[in-house]
Amino acid sequence: MSEFLAWKADPSRYFGVSDPTFEKLRKPLPKNAPYELVETSYFGFSIPEEKIHCEIYHWAHPKFGVTSGGIMIFQGNKRYQWEGDFIEYRNYQPLPDDITDCTYADGVTVRMIKPMEEFEIHFEDAATSTSVHFTSKAIMPPAFRPTGGHITQALKTTGTLVLHGRSYKIDNYFTRDRSWGDPRLETRLDIPPIGWHVGVFGDDLAFHVTNFESADMNPLIARRYPAMANGQNHIWGYLWKAGNVLGIKSSSKVIHREAGSLVPTHVQLRIIDENDERYDIEGSIVARLPMSVWPNMTFFFALTQWTLKGESRVGWGDTQDAMFDQFLRESSAHGALSSK
Repeated sequence: MSEFLAWKADPSRYFGVSDPTFEKLRKPLPKNAPYELVETSYFGFSIPEEKIHCEIYHWAHPKFGVTSGGIMIFQGNKRYQWEGDFIEYRNYQPLPDDITDCTYADGVTVRMIKPMEEFEIHFEDAATSTSVHFTSKAIMPPAFRPTGGHITQALKTTGTLVLHGRSYKIDNYFTRDRSWGDPRLETRLDIPPIGWHVGVFGDDLAFHVTNFESADMNPLIARRYPAMANGQNHIWGYLWKAGNVLGIKSSSKVIHREAGSLVPTHVQLRIIDENDERYDIEGSIVARLPMSVWPNMTFFFALTQWTLKGESRVGWGDTQDAMFDQFLRESSAHGALSSK
């Protein structure tokens, strides 16, 4: 077992080898598997014109045979978890035998139509007149992390949302995530904010990057976390461009937050692909939900409008902003570590 695959980089290559069997739970469980071992399944959709975002996340703990997770729907920017427009999230529910063909105890049904290509998601809550029915179809091959155990992939989503009796059309993009074989330790950490950022501009262009806030774009991060200098903040990512999956050589980022708080409002990204081409991407958060699903961490899910500078292309996708305990304590006492 590796230690926290999700945060490990491999400078020798950009991608690993993908296989359709990776969609399934990794069985049998190794006898020496740590109790922190997890598997994840992540889908969702957005309706940008209504500032609506939906996260469907299930976090399996195979050592215990349980799954945490559910569905979260929010419209516009929320400051508190209880403001979410619809949340059905459970910490303890049975782990299905097959996560590609199941209905979780929280009511979410996942059906894999074709491995690595197409999925159907259903959910209904009669008590609140809320339902979700949509299909996700891949616009690109799955990108597989070189360190193993992780798939990220942009999808086209179409379907219908009924939220408290009001119907909306789903017709946009979403980037799914699937991981396994990763013991995610819930220990306290002294690290800068880490983010998972994805955006889709169309069938021909999408990106993903996972990175820490970087010293070259935020001098306060440089002073407090000198290890983030010289590109050490970058973990992994891809660029889907004109039919090719390109590796990300390096990335830089700063997140701007509300004055006097840690609430994210804007993101500046700079990405260098494997061909040394540079992309400057500006992100404006239009829908946001704080959701502390992991103790010792504050977490924001956020629908982000992305603008690719120089090409005037606009896309949509997630910003997932995670801040750990030491950063939170210092920032609460002295103000957020933001350059703006």
